[in-house]
Parts: sequence; structure tokens; C-alpha cells
Amino acid sequence: NLVESASQNMPRDRGVRQLAYHLNNEIRSTIQKELKQAREEINTTTMSIVTEFMTEFYQIERKMSNSLAELASGGSKHAKNAQNDAETEELDPVTTPEVDPVTIPQVVDRPSRGRLKVVDRLQKAILEVDGSQCSNQHVMKGIDKSEPDLHICLDNIKPPCIVYSFGVDFNWIFDDFMVQHGCSVFSFDPSMELNAHNRSENHLFEPIGIGIENGNHTGVSTLYSQKSDYPVLTLEGIMQRHGHKHVNLIRMDVEGAEWDVLDQWKETNMWERFDQLLMEIHMHDVPERFAATLESIPFSPAFYSERNFQNRERFVEKVGRVYEIGYLAPRINKSK
Repeated sequence: NLVESASQNMPRDRGVRQLAYHLNNEIRSTIQKELKQAREEINTTTMSIVTEFMTEFYQIERKMSNSLAELASGGSKHAKNAQNDAETEELDPVTTPEVDPVTIPQVVDRPSRGRLKVVDRLQKAILEVDGSQCSNQHVMKGIDKSEPDLHICLDNIKPPCIVYSFGVDFNWIFDDFMVQHGCSVFSFDPSMELNAHNRSENHLFEPIGIGIENGNHTGVSTLYSQKSDYPVLTLEGIMQRHGHKHVNLIRMDVEGAEWDVLDQWKETNMWERFDQLLMEIHMHDVPERFAATLESIPFSPAFYSERNFQNRERFVEKVGRVYEIGYLAPRINKSK
């Protein structure tokens, strides 16, 4: 409203109007960011978030009022600068006389203490790794520069070995490598319209997914195709299906379904049933949940972690949304 009312008395200059447009977008961006943060912490730090939001909004409103006050007094020079800024999509601070149209409350440190603690926990769980756990890491290059390398620890993987691969999406590079390494590989992906088949003597593909119960998945789909009615089995169900008591390595890229599966493994003590987990994690909701789940993994810390830049969005602070991360069972480290 401030932009619209003030613009009626401003010169009809493209640069001036561009500056007003950018300031308006800056307020919109701030509102969206702070409201998203408030939703994430509504149960614990509501008042802190609201205070932070109002503080930042008042600061932007003050800068905006100052800028419009000077522009209204006749700033062709500022109009020219604004036009240059608009062309480069960068807005430098505007130098203005001392104008104080609003009262600014005491500034609260950002982020809030509760959120900072969660961010620290999440960063530690993902970014603090111990590569010394594995002395023989095979690095499998990504398909392009935006996709991270996949690290496979081969210290204790020797034939005969069992490997499960969840979420193939027609990319057989990992599966074929493990077959060539002498392992029996079982690949699963319900999004692929293929019948169960063998790619080689030591390989089996089945169009089923991993879940937290045996049956058909009918809830929210994590598949790119948005298919919601597909067969799933728990890890225990799959192992029983194929007569396996122990698995050497699990590779899992299931587009967000990993969180419920990881929590279920904790509840059913499945971590004793395999030695190594390589997975892609996807974070889209509340950071508290992801931090708690990663901290509950008994294989922590990870032996490697790399961000996937195919998704360039930032989740919280220094943490992106998608990572490749690898874990080794403590018993494997002790046997080296």
C-alpha cells in the first residue's frame, strides 16, 4: 500500500518504479521466509519468531519509507541508479537523510535459540563425517557435475555378498558394479514398468518398493510418476522373501520415503541385519524430525557425505535439501 500510494506522487520514471518494485518484492520475500520459519517452530518458539518477523519487517519498511521520501523530493539521480540496479538484478543500499517514520523494537538475534540448536544438530549429523572408518572406498562418479559421487566401502565386501538396491530409476551403474564385484544384487523399484527379471546370473529385479508394512502403498506417493497404488515390503519382509538373514550393503534412493523406513528400522532393530547403508536423503519439511532420525542411526557418524546440487535449494543455514550419505556398522570398524 505504501508503494502504491507514494507512486501516485512520484515521477513516471522507469527507474523509480523499478526501485519501488524491488523494494516491494523484498518485503514479500521476507514475509514468506519468516512465515515458513514460524510454521516450523509454532509449538516451541512462536513469540520469538513473531518478534523477529516484526523487527525485520519494520527495518525494511523504514528503508522503503526513506527511499520513497527522497525519491518523491525529486531524485532523477536515484532513478538512474535504480534503473542500473534493475538491469543487474542487484539493489545497493540507498543513502538517505535521517528519517524515522516507524519505531523499531529491540532486535532479536536470528535464528532463535531453539532453531539454532536444531540447525546445529542437523549440520553435525550430515556434515561431520569420519572417513577413517573405511580404508578402501570405491568412488563412483555422478552422471554430471551437479550429482555427487557415490562412495562404496569395500573393506568387508567380499564374495559371497548380498546387496539390496532400492530406487533404481533405470540407472544400473551401482547394481552392475556390485555384480562385477562378485555380489548377488537384488534391485527394487515400483516406478519401473518392468516385470521381475535377471540382468545377469547374480542379479534380480523386482518392481516393488520398500515400506513400513507389507502390502500396497496407497498414501502420498514419493514416486516421480505420482503412482500411489504399488506393492511394498518391509526390509524384514524382503529378507524373508529371499531367505536372507543378513545383508552386506543396502543402497536406498527412495525420494523422501527413507524417513519412515529409517524410523521403522529403529523400532524393529533392523540395524543388526546389515553392515553398510548408502542412501540419498531428501529434506522438505520440519528439520527437527530429520535431525532426530539421523541422530538415532547407530552407525553414526557417517563415513562420507556429499550434497546433491541437482537440487540447489537451501534447507536451513548451511544445509541443502538433498545429500548422498554413507554409514558403516561399528562392528565393521572393529574388525579392520
